[in-house]
Amino acid sequence: MEISASSAHDIVTEISSILGQNVNLMDAAGTIIASTDPTRVGTFHGGAAAIIAEELPELVVHVDDEFPGARRGLNLPVRVDGVTQGVIGVTGSYDDVITFGHVLQKMTEILVRENRDKQARDVQVRIRERFLAEWILEGTPLTEAFLERGQRLGIDAGRRYWVAAGQVEGVDGGRHPVDQRVIDRANRLVRDRLESMPGGVFARTPNRLICLFPAEAVSVDDVAEFLRGADHELGRSVGVRLVSGVGDETGDVRRGFLQADKALQVAARRRERLLRYGEIALELILDEIAPEAREAFLARVFRGVPTDQVAAWAHVLEVYYAREGSIQEAAADLLMHKNTLGARLDRLHALTGLNPRSRSDGVLFQLATQLLRR
Repeated sequence: MEISASSAHDIVTEISSILGQNVNLMDAAGTIIASTDPTRVGTFHGGAAAIIAEELPELVVHVDDEFPGARRGLNLPVRVDGVTQGVIGVTGSYDDVITFGHVLQKMTEILVRENRDKQARDVQVRIRERFLAEWILEGTPLTEAFLERGQRLGIDAGRRYWVAAGQVEGVDGGRHPVDQRVIDRANRLVRDRLESMPGGVFARTPNRLICLFPAEAVSVDDVAEFLRGADHELGRSVGVRLVSGVGDETGDVRRGFLQADKALQVAARRRERLLRYGEIALELILDEIAPEAREAFLARVFRGVPTDQVAAWAHVLEVYYAREGSIQEAAADLLMHKNTLGARLDRLHALTGLNPRSRSDGVLFQLATQLLRR
């Protein structure tokens, strides 16, 4: 019987809870693989071995040890698709167990069949996940053999796709961890929505969900609409939100995923729900700056500012530039008087020699705050 010990135990426990009797499940060799009496697991049951060897329709054991290792009760073959997979036995007097004996047999056969089908599905899921990992994450070359593997799984790896990467975050903006069960529900919702689309492919990593949209059938605007709809539905029915990034149209899905993931990271930093790769030009440039050059640039811009005060100044500048240089609006956001903010900007000018109110020096301060945020 191709069944795990835990699954066999679950079957025995479920049947015993319904019948109120001790139950044993034996494999085709007559070994007890699960029992409501843990001491019997792994022992030999001669009655079960006799049923298998002689193809008996049932076997009643009238007294303990009438067959080696067997106790009185009723034993019945478990047949799935016409093949005897094992034996189910219930302990007790014949009169007590005969009334539900064949119900017990059918229940066991149903449960074993369901377990077998689940194991087959699990294997298929693992095969599909392995293929998706090779294709999307590892960039396996698209050989004829690889494309054929995809076709057998219902995946066309040879077409062009829009690739989107998503990350679930909490309703409170991700300040607290999200329960794994909630993340699983969110993944299922997005997967079901995507796989209802012809040619849509869903994959996942421990902290990313990946959506592939066939480019010949779907525009980038359709992709954005799908992701916004998924975000709305997740917020409504699951209680989490979705941050997404979308790569360029491509036949290289690994490249598309890397682009989408980069856009996702920037969206998370900007606290935006959705960004396309083409919308993050500044971040791409900043990523190319070597750490030594970054530190030298920051030291130049914030010269004269004590190191432990740089972050506080950067926050003031971010708010100021987000308000397009409006002292009044920025001061309101910072919960201070406009004269206080004006004085602080003058103080920064005095410390650094750069005027945060001027266009040219303001560009330097904006780049510096972007680098500090990263």
